[in-house]
Parts: sequence; structure tokens; C-alpha cells
Amino acid sequence: MRRIARQFSRSSSSSIDPSRTGMAHPRAAVAATIFRDARVESVLLVQRGKPPLQGSWSLPGGSVNLGETVAESVRREVLEETGLTLHFDENSFFATTDALFSSSDNERLNSAEAEARKRAVDYHYVLSHAAGVLSDDGVPVAGDDAANLGWFKVASLVGESDSRLNPQWLHDDGGSDVVNWSEAEVGPLVPAVVARAKRMLPHLLLTT
Repeated sequence: MRRIARQFSRSSSSSIDPSRTGMAHPRAAVAATIFRDARVESVLLVQRGKPPLQGSWSLPGGSVNLGETVAESVRREVLEETGLTLHFDENSFFATTDALFSSSDNERLNSAEAEARKRAVDYHYVLSHAAGVLSDDGVPVAGDDAANLGWFKVASLVGESDSRLNPQWLHDDGGSDVVNWSEAEVGPLVPAVVARAKRMLPHLLLTT
């Protein structure tokens, strides 16, 4: 798997106070890039209901539990946050990234900022990214840590279009409507990850 974000390093762990978040070391986590169909025109994002980046839109995912493989973890997280049962295995993964966050201002720090502001780093996740396509007519429903969810236009997310980000809200009854939204708060890693998943998807579909 190709790493698409530089790894953050520091000389001493004493610069981070784990009492704020309970995180004294980087934590293994997973994220799923789920396209609505093989045309890869829209991708499913969830609105985060908890820190870090509470309220922003991100890829479904979360921490890996003790004893879980990353494939088991991403299947569980997707089911918990979206209600979807998708088949992910070891061949579904295409990248790893490091995500560093500050709880003081609810923002993500890049490597240079983190090095300069070590005391502000409260969360560090090492993310394994999987990608797939919705294989049936299942309707995603927000659950667990997801406050909401919706389909986002891939072209807008990855800069292929000047059109506004229009999440398509999903309802329990299967209906949907498009909400015009000029400035959706999208997690900082999402555009790069979605763009790479779009490029890798044909290969991933052949190997899964």
C-alpha cells in the first residue's frame, strides 16, 4: 500500500498530554471509501458526531479493536456507522495515512505544524484505507459515531469540477433530495484519499 501522507515523528512523548484524550500513542484505525456504483460519480461521507473534527464530513471508519484484522474492522465500522454490509478483504486496501489532530481547536495538523506545536497534538491515527462499491440497493442510515450521512459528488471533492458540494441526504424511507451547500466542512484527507481510490478502484475490483 502506498502512503499518501508523511509520517509524523517526535523526539519525546512527554510533549503530549494523554490526559486530554487518553491517547498516549498512535492508534490503528480504518476508513472506507464507498462509491455509489462503478461510475464513481458519488462517494458516501458521514458527519462526525464526536471529536476530533466533530461536525465535519469524513469517510466512515474508526479504531481497530484488539484482535481484529483491518478487514474485519472496516466491515464492522461501516455496518455501525452506515448500516451497510459490504465485503472488504485484504485486497480492498489501497493506502495508509497519518492523521494528527488538536482537541483545543478541533483541527487537523500537518506534519510541519505538529512538529512546531507538539503540545497541541492530542490525536494520532494511522489509517488503513479500503475502497469498494455499493453492491445492492441498500439505503445507508447514520448510526454510532455518525451524526448524519450523504452522497457527495466526487468531481467536486477532488477538484475536477467547479460545482458546489451537494450532499444527497438519505432518509429511512429510501427517499432522497439534493441539498445545495456551498461550503461543506470536509475532512482534510478526504479529497486526496477519494482521488486515489477512484484511480485504484478498477484494480481493486479485479482482486476482490
